Amino acid sequence: MKTRKITKAVFPVAGLGTRFLPATKSIPKEIMTLVDRPLIQYAIDEARAAGIREFIFVTSRGKSALEDYFDVNTELEAAVSKPGKEDLLKLLEATNMDSGAIAYVRQNRPMGLGHAVWCARRLIGDEPFAVILPDDVIAADKTKMRVAHRVPLSRQVLAILEELREISGNRRYLFPAQGKRDRPMCENTINLALRRMGFDGTTMTAHGFRAMASTLLNEQGHWNPDAIERLLAGLAGRAVLVVDEAYAEYSTQPSAIALLGRFTNLVVLRTLSKAYALAGARLGITLADPALVRVLSAIAPPYPLAAPAVALALEAVSPAAADEAKRRAGRIVAERERVAAALAALPAVRRVYASDANYLLVRFADAEAAFRALLAAGVVVRDQRAQPGLHDALRLTIGSPEENEALLAALAALPGVDSP
Repeated sequence: MKTRKITKAVFPVAGLGTRFLPATKSIPKEIMTLVDRPLIQYAIDEARAAGIREFIFVTSRGKSALEDYFDVNTELEAAVSKPGKEDLLKLLEATNMDSGAIAYVRQNRPMGLGHAVWCARRLIGDEPFAVILPDDVIAADKTKMRVAHRVPLSRQVLAILEELREISGNRRYLFPAQGKRDRPMCENTINLALRRMGFDGTTMTAHGFRAMASTLLNEQGHWNPDAIERLLAGLAGRAVLVVDEAYAEYSTQPSAIALLGRFTNLVVLRTLSKAYALAGARLGITLADPALVRVLSAIAPPYPLAAPAVALALEAVSPAAADEAKRRAGRIVAERERVAAALAALPAVRRVYASDANYLLVRFADAEAAFRALLAAGVVVRDQRAQPGLHDALRLTIGSPEENEALLAALAALPGVDSP
């Protein structure tokens, strides 16, 4: 299925510009000059370079100067058409729009960004489009960029989106279309990253990348360390890979921490929120190459850790408390394996995914019936059916043996997929 190019862009420019008062009392903020041109001109230039051909402005009262800016001023052009003023004429020509390329729609009242985009719905139809906010301008030093990155950011973003839509087989959304609903969305995203690294579908499958991609989804709670290592090697010098080991204490897989000495593009995250039961402390650890840690430290907010949280953390990692956390995690792992085996034997269960966390991702013949049966039994689970690729799945947290028995009993009476 051939995907449609993104050639339309919506520019929400109806804001009052109160941060720039009193200037914006009579001048739209988008017309205010940054160095040698108005803010809006930077946005238009980048949009053009990204392949945008139709420009839709959502305006409001008092924005007539913005509309006039993109119109042809014949008198001014005639005045600068004289010899010696060619550079001025080129500047004017850059502000002109082809007939029919630009359209304006009004937002009568300030009701937020979402409403502003909604105002352009009839001009967009069912086509893919970009939303461009001309509020931030970033000056990039192109001499320090890779050659492939010496193009406007918007163009890079649109190229990635189009590749994702091509992989997903859907023209309008990034998540899989009907017929691919058993594939978690992250597989499409990671397949795209691997494709851009030079791996085609056959090579990716042969190296186990597809299997890795389908197991990285957070809801599943399972990952492939060998594939992570291959991905790190492929991303070396290109990108940083962040491995979140929030559930490491429940895993039988080796920690990615062992790879830190070999890969400077690896970041490992650990937390006290799960096995140590300190979610309220909001405290975790980042492990990475020293150079990368220095960068992160430079952008961290001042005094990021509260004294009570630090005190709780120090107590939680004391030898006695750490041993107790380890024993508690071990009991949950044992229960997880027992519950997984029991669930797999139930007629209502289609599939139980392997897990390295304190929960199980389970597909049901009738996920709605399973959800209601559990709720009626007082068992609250996380409904994953709204997630791309998980239309029939629920996430079941492992509790005490008594709580797990209540869960299994509630599901045991449900019919299977082939039941009358």
